[in-house]
Amino acid sequence: MGGIIVKFINLVVALILFAVISQSVFGITAKVGEPKIILRPSFDEAGITINRVLTVINDNPYEVMVQVIKGEDAHDLIKFETDRVYLEPNETREMPFTINLKYGGQYQRKVIASFSPVNASAGSQSLGMVSNMFIYAEGPEAPEGYFDTPTTIVETPSSNSTLDDTTVVNTTTPQVTHEVKKANGSIWIGILTLAIVLFIGGLALLIVWKLGLLK
Repeated sequence: MGGIIVKFINLVVALILFAVISQSVFGITAKVGEPKIILRPSFDEAGITINRVLTVINDNPYEVMVQVIKGEDAHDLIKFETDRVYLEPNETREMPFTINLKYGGQYQRKVIASFSPVNASAGSQSLGMVSNMFIYAEGPEAPEGYFDTPTTIVETPSSNSTLDDTTVVNTTTPQVTHEVKKANGSIWIGILTLAIVLFIGGLALLIVWKLGLLK
């Protein structure tokens, strides 16, 4: 009987260790090239168009879909050529976009790159990486009330992403890679539940054996 209990304990320990390791094995990773951008353009009466790219990187062992999410912008500053791309494992893509400015002034915008598995067998978790854009433009003065027009800026998904203080100034080449991993919750919960059940079962057998109810 003692050997059976030892095997139960070893199995529980192995499952717990597997559950800890599974955070990295079954997690989804999101990478973008520019988590924070600061631009200081200067232009004349003709306005200016700034060409940039958002670099997205798939370090996951499965295909992911990356979708760009923007807030409603009354000034229509940011335009992506496409708001959705599919990345194979270990693939990197550039998502070109333009920033169109008519007037000088200070602008702040957020763009979220949402990563999610294409195949349902890889899980249903998604992860959003935020690119914060700060623009300090020297140009023609905006008409009165221009900056009073409400613009909805997408909220940062605090549970899914973090930001650093890296700054990219006046360049179209991404300088920083930012990465976050998120574990697949359903797999994690399932493994922990199984471990708890086995632990309780082993403990019950131990108590029964100690009471002499099993020969």
